[in-house]
Amino acid sequence: MKGFSKFFGYYKDVVLVDDLLITTDRKKIESAKLIADKDVNFISVGIAAPFKAFGIKDGIHDPDGKIVNPEVVLIDAEGVEYPLKKVGGRRGKGFEFANYELKVDVPRGKRFEKVLLRSDVEIPTTRIQWSGYNIKDLP
Repeated sequence: MKGFSKFFGYYKDVVLVDDLLITTDRKKIESAKLIADKDVNFISVGIAAPFKAFGIKDGIHDPDGKIVNPEVVLIDAEGVEYPLKKVGGRRGKGFEFANYELKVDVPRGKRFEKVLLRSDVEIPTTRIQWSGYNIKDLP
């Protein structure tokens, strides 16, 4: 599935799950679609108002304006965990995405088996996506 606007048309977005509540318990999403096939690969966490992510580099703002930073971790077939880092956000139709990027070099084509998400503060999400883009495709 391509990005949702002309500006973000260079994104690869694969929906992993819709309407997930991130809580203090680790939520596990398993998918065969978690393949590092782009130069930049990341998990997009779709959040709705009153939470905010766009333009906030260090986390997600909760309804009180406090910064919440959920744990987002990829796990490969060998059980190795790859913690992801919040790197920014983007806007969608009626919601925003908080982007959590794989900040280590992995071989192109590396497969991951699951994503783990947890937060000390409950975060209702609209969608969790596996996203990516190639540097040469940037506008």
